[in-house]
Formats: sequence, C-alpha cells, structure tokens
Amino acid sequence: MKRRISMQTLVLTAFISSIYHSYGQNCNISVDAGQDQILCSPGQANLNATITGNYFSLNWSPGAGLADSAAASTTATVSQTTAYTVTVRSLSPTNLLVNGDFSQGDTGFTSDYIYGTGGGVGLLSNEGQYAIAANAASTHNHFAGCTDHTGNGNMMVVNASGVTNNVWCQTIQVNSNTEYDFSAWVTSVTSQNPAKLQFSVNGELLGDLFQASPVTCNWQDFDAQWASGANTTAEICIVNVNQTPAGNDFALDDISFREICVSADTVTVTVADLNAALNIPASICQSEGPADLTQWLGPDATPGGSWTLDGNPVINFDPAAVSPGNHTLRYTLTLGNCTEFDESVIAVSAPPNAGTPAGPSPVFCAGEDQTTVLAGLLQGADPGGNWAEVSATPSVNGAFNPGAGTFRTLGQAPGTYLFEYRLSGGGVCPDASAGVSVVINPVPEANAGPDQTLDCTVSEVELGTQSQPAPGTQYSWSLAGSGPISGATGPTLITDEPGVYRLDVSDSSGSCAAFDEVVVDSRITVISGEASIKPLTCAGSNDGGIAVTSATGGDAPYLYAIGEDAFQTNPQFAGLGAGLYTVRIMDANGCETALEVNLPAPDALEIELAANQSNDPPMIAIGDSLELRILLNKPQDEITGVNWAPAPTGCQDCFSAYVSPKETTIYKVTAADLNGCTAEAQLTVVVNQQLHVFLPNAFSPNDDGHNDIFYIQSGAEIAKVQTFRVLDRWGNLVFQDLDFFPNDPVHGWNGEFNNRPQNPAVYVYVAQLETVSGEVVVETGEVVLVR
Repeated sequence: MKRRISMQTLVLTAFISSIYHSYGQNCNISVDAGQDQILCSPGQANLNATITGNYFSLNWSPGAGLADSAAASTTATVSQTTAYTVTVRSLSPTNLLVNGDFSQGDTGFTSDYIYGTGGGVGLLSNEGQYAIAANAASTHNHFAGCTDHTGNGNMMVVNASGVTNNVWCQTIQVNSNTEYDFSAWVTSVTSQNPAKLQFSVNGELLGDLFQASPVTCNWQDFDAQWASGANTTAEICIVNVNQTPAGNDFALDDISFREICVSADTVTVTVADLNAALNIPASICQSEGPADLTQWLGPDATPGGSWTLDGNPVINFDPAAVSPGNHTLRYTLTLGNCTEFDESVIAVSAPPNAGTPAGPSPVFCAGEDQTTVLAGLLQGADPGGNWAEVSATPSVNGAFNPGAGTFRTLGQAPGTYLFEYRLSGGGVCPDASAGVSVVINPVPEANAGPDQTLDCTVSEVELGTQSQPAPGTQYSWSLAGSGPISGATGPTLITDEPGVYRLDVSDSSGSCAAFDEVVVDSRITVISGEASIKPLTCAGSNDGGIAVTSATGGDAPYLYAIGEDAFQTNPQFAGLGAGLYTVRIMDANGCETALEVNLPAPDALEIELAANQSNDPPMIAIGDSLELRILLNKPQDEITGVNWAPAPTGCQDCFSAYVSPKETTIYKVTAADLNGCTAEAQLTVVVNQQLHVFLPNAFSPNDDGHNDIFYIQSGAEIAKVQTFRVLDRWGNLVFQDLDFFPNDPVHGWNGEFNNRPQNPAVYVYVAQLETVSGEVVVETGEVVLVR
C-alpha cells in the first residue's frame, strides 16, 4: 500500500456571502471576509477582512483559536473545517435629531433654561440661561473664546445654574427593536467647577455621568448605545447635575442620534484531512455481478474520489468484464492541491462449469436392463467433478455407481431418478452443479372394467375406469367386428351397443403397452299383461278394485303400479273409485307395459219428497194437514227401508204420510236399497201462523133466530177457549165460560145475567185462546147489546 500527501494551501474560487443589516438606513459600508481556504491538514490560516466605509467595532466569530478576534486581519489555528464570520458595526449617515449642530439657530429642541436675557457681562450674564452662538466669548465677557466643534458653525452655550434641570431635550420617532447610537460634544467655557452632565432616553439613564474637562475649548465626545425594544418614540434629554452655580459653564454641539448598522460576511476554512484507505478483497469470482466500488472504501475513508483499474479510469468493477488473473485498483482523492491515494491488487477467478443437459432425459420401461453413462447426458462440463444421486426415492441394489458415473435400470421401480454433477469453486467462486435424470415409466394398466348389461333402465354404460394416468398416456378403444372406434381416446368409453370391446393403452414413448377386453350384453324385453276388476257397490263409493291376472314376456320379478304411483310387488289394487286407470307392469330389467282398465260407476239410488199441492215450498195454515209422498227411481221391493225425520204420527217407514206441523218444518227421508246404497231428500213445509178469530161488535138477543148469541168463532188454528168473560161498563162480570171449543153457540152469551135480560149498552169482553201450538193469546174488545 502506498500513501502520498501534498501539503499545499489552495485558494479556491471565492464564495462571498455578505450579510448586511441597515435597519432601514443605508449605512454606506461593505464587508468582505475574503476567499474560502483549504488546508490539507489542521494548521493555521490567515483571515483578512476588507471593510469599505467607517465603522466603530469589528468582531470575528467563533473566537476560539484566533490571534485577535477584533482585528480585520488575524491568524486562525484550525483543527477542523470552520466558517468564520466577521461582523462590523457602523453608524447610519442619517442623524435623526433635528438641528443637532444648531446651524438652524434656537429651534428643534426644548429646554428648562431660557434664552439669554443680557446683563452687565453679556447675553448670558444670568445663570440658568443659554444662547446659540459661534463664539462663547460673545455671550459672556468671562467665557473663553471657544468656537463650535467643527470651527465654522453654531453651538449651544450654557450658563448653568445650581438647579438640576433639562438643558436640552428632543422627541423623535424610532423603529422598534432597533439599536441606536447617541453622541454629543461638550466643552467647558470656564475652567471653574466643570459641568456634570447626565444623558437619558425616555427617562432611562444613558451611559455614565459625564464630567466635563476643566480645560476650556477642549471638545470631548460622549457616546452611548440604546436599544428601542417596543418603543416607537424616544425623548432624549441632557441634564446638568452639578448643583454648584459658580463656574459650571459649558457648550454643546453636534448632538447625534443614529441607527447602528450591522454588516457581516463569512469565510470557510476547509480542513481536507483526506483518507484514501481501501478494504478490497484479495480475490473475486467472475460470476459475481458488477461491484459498487464505494463498498471497498475503509470505514474512515473520504468519499468522492476517482478510481482506476490497471491504470484505466472506472466507475464500477465488473469481474465478468476482465480476464482471470491479478488486477490493480487505485483510489485517488484530490482537494485543491491536496492529493492522497491507495491501491490494492485483486485476483479474479473463473467460475467452474458443470455443463448443461445435452438433450432430453432417456426414458425406459419398467423391467428393462439398460446402463446409462451419466456424463454423456451433459455438455460443456469441466472435468474433475463428482457424481451424486439426489432422487426423492433413491435407487436400490447398487444401480447407481458414483465412481463410474453410471446407472442401471434393471430391478428399479418406475419413477424419475435424479443425479447431480458437482464441481468445487475453490472457495472463491460458488460451487457449480448440474442435474440430469433417467426416467423409468411403469408398464401402463389397461382396465376395461367389468362386463355390463343394457336394459330398459340402463340405456348406456361406461366402460373402463376413471383414473389419473401418467402424462402422455395414450388410449384407444375398438369393437369386435367393427374395428377402432373414432374419437375413443380416453380411459373410459360410453356406449349403448352390445358387443365385445377392447382397450389398448401405451405410455408417452409408445414402447410400454397393455390391453383389456369387456363384454356388453343386452336385456330389453316386451311385456304383455291382463287385468280384472271388482265393481263398485254404490255410486260415489271407493270400494272398487283392479287385479293384474297375468304378466308375460319379461323377466321376473314383476312390479305393479297405477298411474304415477310407486311400483309395488302386489298385483292387486283396492279402495278405488269409478274411472279409467292406467296399470303399469315393470319387469326385473326395468322394461314396462301399460294396461288401460275402466272401473264403471253403478246407477245411483235417487229419491224425492213431494207434497200434494203446487206451492213451492208447500204452505198450510196452522192446524191444517198435508200429504207427503216418497218418489224413488227403483221399485219399492228393491228398497230395504225408509226413515222419516221428524217421523209422521204412526208412520216411520211409510212411502206416504199426512203431516200437520204447528210451525214451519223441514222433513227429511232416507232410503236404502238391497246393495246398502242410500239416498236422502228433504222438503220444507211452511206453516202460516196467522190466527182467524171473529166476534161480532153487536148482537140482538130477541129470539128472531139471527144474531141472538154472542159467541167466539175461529179457524182450525184455535184449539180451545180457556176463558170467555163479558163485563159491563162498571167492570161487573155479567157472563163467563171456561175450557170449551170455539164455534159453539152453546158457549155464548144470550144477553142475560142471572136470568134477567140486560139493558142495551156497550159491554167489554176478554177471551183467552189456546192455539194448536199451545200458545195462549188474549182477545179483547167491545160489543153492543141491542134490544
């Protein structure tokens, strides 16, 4: 390994970054920290700032390692890359105070003093007064002949008093959060008891107490800084705190209040400290992919350098693009005139080649005796390798010989046998291997399945067996007497023809084959049958029956069914009503025939109940009777009996009868014939419930044979009279009769009471009448007895 460092300082192209803060004022100043510098290693650098314009302070930062941080030119001891900033403070050329040099005379300020009023020694003869003048002696005979600070203008001359008052004040607008500089020039105009001045802004003292010099006409500068903070106005005042009135006389000039400008610039000193250390492997294989060269830099190496391979520039390293052997890699760093490099030799090795398969794998049938030289199955392989078997199920009985690299098929189970040729990469390149295989196919199985029979339920059959054959297995079917069947190339065949079928099977190579045969028989029969019936006894009954008396032509056992009902073994069907039935016969082969059998309905017994009147329904008055007759469609000698409900009086099984219902009644009759069949009829007889009662409204018992008796007359609906009473107008009973039949004059009133004729008058009658239905009704009224 070689390392070389050139220790020279290179001044790079300057990158000047000036930061200029004027706070709203043009400070008329520029700062240049100088050009950036590069050191090859830690050491000293010269810092030289160039400032154009006036300033009152300068500072370099950071200050560590600087010879003088307040000097524009200084020396820095640098241990690492550092940015040095030079900051310069200067005053704005704009004085914010009005008439600070008094060139405008007595204006722009306020004072607790008064302008000079004159006296025996001049304008300022009295204490506590001031004047604006070009020469102090012109204001007081005892004052020194001092001129203003600049020598060609005015100044403020003060004859101070012993009272602490504001000598000069002015209020101005300021910017918040801004730094300002205040200055004023002061000189004594008498040497006795010099003034003591105190300066303030907004009532806050500014700087220390200022003691004027006892030397007259010796102008001194007071200067102090003030930060505005949140203030936007500033009241600036000057107070004389010397309370001794003797002497104590002075002059003010060139009072100034200016913004402070901050200007800065930065220079960077870079310590190169280059490290080109490499960590390159001693060897690499050609089969590895392109390498990123930066991965071979040492842990502390400086990035960003350049590379060469055998002296030629490179940006990466592709071992496949170079020849096997030794190659030199160099890494070089350059920064300015600083240079460092490192180089290393790397050995490139060629990878081993185990070859590729020379062609498809050899294929054999189970039971063959063949020996395969495995090396013959590869092409392009390097010599010197080893053979190994990697079969999932290894061969047996020493069929594989690793030393000779051979494989013998005899006695090996069907399957694919895998073998691997292996070459070592020498620890640099990956080991190489290539695989080959020898296939032993099983002798294919031909299974046409069991013999099968076609019948009336099985119209077609599937031959063969569903299986998962080895890939490439070939099938073909043929029918004896007809030859190969077109399109029949699968392990199964569906057919509806009887015959002898053959299945031929071969493997994908066509060298392993087998066959099988199957017989398809046919049993389709034609069935004949006969049936008898058992007639129904009555119309509408379900006691009929059908019986299959014979079934021939098919194979027993037979099954029987009516319509779509399920088949049964019993040939007889009972509990049937009248109708046309389809009787199905099926034999053991599923073959069927059908018989149409009619089960006729017998004549029905018909009955009618009739009355001997034309009304529908028949109607009678209460108490009357009516003849009812039973009409049948069969002779009475075929009728076993009739039944009435309700039964007529004295006649339960008559074919005719008289009825006298007391209310509307439904009569029902039921008849049965010799077969036990029955029929029923009914008839409603309506009974008129209206009562027919008559009593005259006058009678004349004069024995003329006409209307001599007052009695009750009625229809048949009145069964009897329970009571009959006649009363006079005073309610006296004049006649009464009890429990008699109506329509009988014997039970009437003859117009007498106690055998004496009654006077003609109006009489009241009351009769209680009992109807044939047993109901009691009351009839009342008036009758006139006429003489």
